[in-house]
Amino acid sequence: MADIGETLELVRAGRSSDLWPAIEAAQSGRIVVHDEPADADEDEAIADLAGALERVIEAWDQEGLQNKAPLLRLIDESLAALAPKGLALYWGCIERTIVLDGGTDVVMPVAVLALGRSSAPTRRIEMPSLLEAGSLAEPEEDGR
Repeated sequence: MADIGETLELVRAGRSSDLWPAIEAAQSGRIVVHDEPADADEDEAIADLAGALERVIEAWDQEGLQNKAPLLRLIDESLAALAPKGLALYWGCIERTIVLDGGTDVVMPVAVLALGRSSAPTRRIEMPSLLEAGSLAEPEEDGR
């Protein structure tokens, strides 16, 4: 039987605090997609944002609530660097059944982050209903 999946509408992140639910979900799993960089500057900005997100996600559970603001500043700086390049970060959270290597299925929250050239308030992508751990395929975009 074919995997039907669903269309997921991602919301544009204006600042790092918008991403709080995605950061929480990313503790379990995350899918990150981005448009191809147009030049070295865009490539660097995308890499900086990816690095900031990774640092925040990895440190999130170890930090108390009062220490989350300095972590979020890392993302704010990276988001600010994207705007002049016409790039924006979109996010959403879903629950998905993850098929682990041993054949066990586990339902987990998954953060979906998409970086692209757009000023639209939302972005849609197609998400499969089942994901395999360790080999998460990039979701397909619907062209919006």
